[in-house]
Amino acid sequence: MCVHYPNTSTVFAHYRDQLFPVNEVMVTRSWPGWLARMAFVALAIQFSANVARPLVTYRVLQLDGGSFEVGVIAASFSLLPVAIALPAGRWLDRRREPPVVRFGAALFVVGVVPMVWSVNLWSLAIGCAVTGLGQVLAMMGLQTHIANNSPPARQDARYGLFTIFTSLGQIIGPIVGTAVAAGVPGGSGQLSTAPGFVIAGLLAVAAALSTVGMRTADPRQRLAGAAKTRVGQGAGIRRVLTRRGVSAYIYVGMALFIAVDLIAVFLPAYAEENGVDARMVGLLLGVRAGCTMLSRLCLPLLVRAVGRTVLVRLSVLVAGVVLTAVPWLHTPVLLVAAMALAGFPLGVGQPLTMSEIAQRTSAELRGTAMGLRMVANRVGQVAIPALVGLVAAGVGVGAAFWMMGGLLVSAGVLPGLGRIDSRNRRR
Repeated sequence: MCVHYPNTSTVFAHYRDQLFPVNEVMVTRSWPGWLARMAFVALAIQFSANVARPLVTYRVLQLDGGSFEVGVIAASFSLLPVAIALPAGRWLDRRREPPVVRFGAALFVVGVVPMVWSVNLWSLAIGCAVTGLGQVLAMMGLQTHIANNSPPARQDARYGLFTIFTSLGQIIGPIVGTAVAAGVPGGSGQLSTAPGFVIAGLLAVAAALSTVGMRTADPRQRLAGAAKTRVGQGAGIRRVLTRRGVSAYIYVGMALFIAVDLIAVFLPAYAEENGVDARMVGLLLGVRAGCTMLSRLCLPLLVRAVGRTVLVRLSVLVAGVVLTAVPWLHTPVLLVAAMALAGFPLGVGQPLTMSEIAQRTSAELRGTAMGLRMVANRVGQVAIPALVGLVAAGVGVGAAFWMMGGLLVSAGVLPGLGRIDSRNRRR
């Protein structure tokens, strides 16, 4: 019996048909334009964030911080988003998304300024808090934009495209940031982090400018069939969370998000402890992101092969097991292999969780749903890095990877990830 494996042209042809279907009537006439702009903004914002994040860890260490301070500064990245994400989501429920994306990108630029001139941990924390708010507003606006401008049958592919470009930013960002820091002479033989922060700010400026003129569906058209009565924030949250499976997918998305973030934060500290230089750290983070992007390119074929629920569960379980083994890997070759093996499954879950949350939520509450998803991510990003940093300060940086693995495995055994209804079997 001859077994045929899909080649590269098959993968891209399948993606093309999902993204640009023949005879599909879109809600906006210039949909190819908004899709291209969305992809660029996602790339630019993620590039900027992933240039900055590893450099923040090195800057904390230069300012005489340790593992605990690394965790606390990482948590500051999510302090403001916890308070702002839900009101921003309510705003997005009934208004256009591009202004929110543009404002988020502009805030990121503002936050970079104290990071460039950081002379103590407080100024670094302030910069991280503001850039974190900017990133979450931009990402939430983009995710809501996809949900409001795509029919359900196309959301998997379009969220897949969105996360492919965020992965591309995660690949290029750490490599560029650490290479620039290592290549520019710093004081006392230390890495020079300021040039990398400047690059991050310039890319965020480009992201803000690219949203000018971005088209979207008219909110009145989008909400034409929705309830006319304005739902309060508390009632809206309850309606979203009581939808079948939404809470479970929010938790899985949070676990994946936190794992990727903790890798970016604690891998530099682990590498420093084991004598691995900054350029290799950039390469390791790039390998993780590259394998994540590869899995997202293969996403439609993977869904067709094993099914959505099984794929989500496998992704978090496999990644969790691999990350748990990292503390026993001390050579660059083994670390590259671990980042590749963890990176591929880490890429599968995010687009599927976004698609599921969007489809399980009514049109007038999609912004609230994405806001809740962001709040869960950022609450986790506040609490978990600080807890991981506290444990790592006493036990060692390797404990951070054990905790990442435990978080992912807990998401993999979570109940409530089944299909919405029979319609999903035809997607």
